[in-house]
Amino acid sequence: MNIEKTLSKYGVDDKETTLYLCLLKYTELSVLEISQKTAIPRTSVYHTLETMKKNGIVGLHTKNGVVRYVSENPKHLIQLLKEKEQMMQDSLPDMLNLIDSAGRNPTAKIYMGEAGVKYV
Repeated sequence: MNIEKTLSKYGVDDKETTLYLCLLKYTELSVLEISQKTAIPRTSVYHTLETMKKNGIVGLHTKNGVVRYVSENPKHLIQLLKEKEQMMQDSLPDMLNLIDSAGRNPTAKIYMGEAGVKYV
């Protein structure tokens, strides 16, 4: 599987993938440098980097008065995924209780295609 597909399945959109791979390659860059290397408009780079920062995918620091962005180590993405999994595990009993308390009647679901077979 290629890197872009992997990041997409992780939940990273195309623009974020482009920026993340650029930062992995060049270590640290300013917004202007990122915009030049990726051909993504600077305003979009600012917005996308802010989202990525909130999601823990990139970090930043100031060097000579210029904000520079760095990618988080790919191993950190695994740690973030484990934290998300733990949060879901912690919430699972409460979610299941909601289903049980709703007194739902049994239902049937149909799964179609390759994705359905994989899900089942």
